Amino acid sequence: DYCKWLRGCRKMAELDYKILQPAQFLNKFLDEGIRPDERTLEASRSLTINAGALTTANGSALIRLGDTVVVCGVKAELANPHLDNPDEGYVVCNMEMPPCCSPHVTRGAPSFHTQALSQTLQAIVSRSNCVNLFDLCIVSGELCWVLYVDVVCLCADGCVQDAAVMAMSAALADTVLPAVSVLDGKPVVTLQQRRHLSIQSLPVSITYGFLDKHVLVDPTAEEEALCTGLLSFTLLSDGKMAGMSNRGQPFLSVEEILRITAQCQGRAVALVELLKTATDWKK
Repeated sequence: DYCKWLRGCRKMAELDYKILQPAQFLNKFLDEGIRPDERTLEASRSLTINAGALTTANGSALIRLGDTVVVCGVKAELANPHLDNPDEGYVVCNMEMPPCCSPHVTRGAPSFHTQALSQTLQAIVSRSNCVNLFDLCIVSGELCWVLYVDVVCLCADGCVQDAAVMAMSAALADTVLPAVSVLDGKPVVTLQQRRHLSIQSLPVSITYGFLDKHVLVDPTAEEEALCTGLLSFTLLSDGKMAGMSNRGQPFLSVEEILRITAQCQGRAVALVELLKTATDWKK
């Protein structure tokens, strides 16, 4: 009984220390090369990919990265092509973070972070050319598919961008479009005839957190709150860099950036292989 009481006192003392001095508490672990969740500094959390999670969408996926959970649905609708790109369809991305996903998210207009994530997803689709936009054209200058990519975060426990990008990639790879023909100037949709969306690449995102001299891969929400800077890399299926974004002020030397970039490429290849397996994607 005394031993149990003593262990209980130690746990209470650790909890008080974590609440009152969170940065010192985390640094105490990091100095030993480990984190409070028993991961090493370079270890990622467990990843689960469930393609086709929503039956009401043309394509969908649910991603669980540790305790971060994100779902993405792709809805295809017929529309007129843009005047400057009459032979192409288009993709519209949107990110949502409802109040239930985190105690730090409140009701009302989307936060700056949420809007930035929407813009990041849209930029990734544009820069990576992951979707063959010409494949979305039905009648040049008259009719095309528009893909609405809606990403919703159900639980935000760090690296929401990484989970959102993977959910988007998996959902697009899962997307199926019905056959469309034009009869007497009107579109006729044949649901019995379907084809997979033409996907050129599967973009992935990898985030690093920086706290003093420590570099953390895949930080949790608690770790992100204490980091002085976050750096997210977007990579394509072949490991090529497609973009980079930062939050805060990650002060890095050129050597550190080169080391992290090389590390990213190896991780990206592994993530893309998981996406390929989950979606049966073949270029």
